[in-house]
Amino acid sequence: MTAVRSRRVPVRTLAAAAVFAGLLSACQVPVAQPLPPSYQPPAYVPPPQPGYPVDSRVDRREMRRFCRNEAAGRYGVPRDAVALGEIERAGSGYRLFGEVDLPRALATFSCRFGPRGGFDGMAEIDRRAKRGPKPGPKPGPKPVPPPPQAPSLREMERFCHDEAVRRYRTGAKGVTITRSWKAGDSYVVLGTVPRQGAEFACRFGPRGGFDGMRQTN
Repeated sequence: MTAVRSRRVPVRTLAAAAVFAGLLSACQVPVAQPLPPSYQPPAYVPPPQPGYPVDSRVDRREMRRFCRNEAAGRYGVPRDAVALGEIERAGSGYRLFGEVDLPRALATFSCRFGPRGGFDGMAEIDRRAKRGPKPGPKPGPKPVPPPPQAPSLREMERFCHDEAVRRYRTGAKGVTITRSWKAGDSYVVLGTVPRQGAEFACRFGPRGGFDGMRQTN
């Protein structure tokens, strides 16, 4: 039988083959495994708004307490000096009106809350100085005539509506009167211009005289 001679492979060839095999395994791209059917992506958590913590939302039942504490802290008065009205819808959120009995004035304000009850801020609407009791008429041969009757709130609302139509240059249907009430010895009428996103307040004196109108937002 003829003996078969084995060929020796050079050491350099074996080393080069090992290096090539290592590079080939390093360049292989891992195959992505399919996600299981029960996989649920994580819920998106919006970032906190600047100036308000994430847990700034309050329950609707606590809106009155939150607004009362905010007004008492801002005006530096006891909580029982703050009078609040009823919670009203304002667009997609809520609004709450109130009055603060200050030593020399009566301030009217509003608290705003978002759709989920988050506090959006407090704004003062009006501040009227208190007036002492008027002295009675001096005795004389002629009786002092009584002061004229103040116009009704309906007339004040109509006047404020016409003033807003003129100032905002819109039609009569573009202005909405939302609320009116007596604040101390004066009167306040609130309204909105929905298309322009404006809110305003008209002030009237004790006898119904127009004292001016200003935008409140």
